[in-house]
Parts: sequence; structure tokens; C-alpha cells
Amino acid sequence: MISGATDAVELNQFLSLLNGMPLHSTVRSALATRPADLLAAVIDGVVRLLGTLAILDRNEAIAWGDAIWEQELVDRLAPALDCVLNLIIRGKSVSDAQLTAMNSVTKPPTS
Repeated sequence: MISGATDAVELNQFLSLLNGMPLHSTVRSALATRPADLLAAVIDGVVRLLGTLAILDRNEAIAWGDAIWEQELVDRLAPALDCVLNLIIRGKSVSDAQLTAMNSVTKPPTS
């Protein structure tokens, strides 16, 4: 289930249900098989998923971050952060709609 998941939100909901419970060895084994491409997911969902996983198993969350190419994830955030900072520097506010639009950016196609 975990390795084939492409929807970070659904996977986060599943993992959230496990919060506070001892993790069965089957679940631990499943967590070791990381989702194939979290970079294609909406960034907010990925951040929430990694946060939930960190509550359950911090070392596994770090391993997932390493597996999904931490630098590529940061690079994906850079344009949105640049846009927000430019608006703030110019004294403009950032609306929820603008943040949602920036958050929904998926991984740019590789050439």
C-alpha cells in the first residue's frame, strides 16, 4: 500500500490513524518501501506526510526525505518562495488563493 501510493494526502490520513499506537512489524516493513514519486504530489501534502511520518518514526521520515531527493524538493519550493518574498518586499500582501496556486505547482518536466 505505501510503496504504491501516489496520493500523499490519503497516505497521510492513513498514517495519522496510527499516531500513538505501537507500530506493528508489518507496518514498519511497509514504511521501509517508500512511495515511488512523492515529488509529483502537491507540496503541501508531501510536507504534511513527512511531518506525520516523523511523529511515528523520525528516522524513517529522514530516510524518505533522502529518498525523494531532498535537494529537488527544496528546488521545487524555490520559485514559490521567490514569488512570495518579492510580493512582501514590494509591500503587497499574499492572498490565500496565491499561496494555494503556488502550493499546487507540481514538479516541472525534466528535459
